[in-house]
Amino acid sequence: MVTEGHMRLFASLIAGCSFIFIANYLIKLDNRSIETDPIPAASWKSYVEIMKKMGKEP
Repeated sequence: MVTEGHMRLFASLIAGCSFIFIANYLIKLDNRSIETDPIPAASWKSYVEIMKKMGKEP
């Protein structure tokens, strides 16, 4: 016989598993976007090299 307590327990288990599944998916999605980011962060060293090639002082 299923009581209200059983239903609440089952609902909380489903909610907990759903939260873990969604959080895991979002973390993996974020890591994938970091690995495939095509635009590297600009550094001062690369800026100075580009300015020297153009014949300008940074």
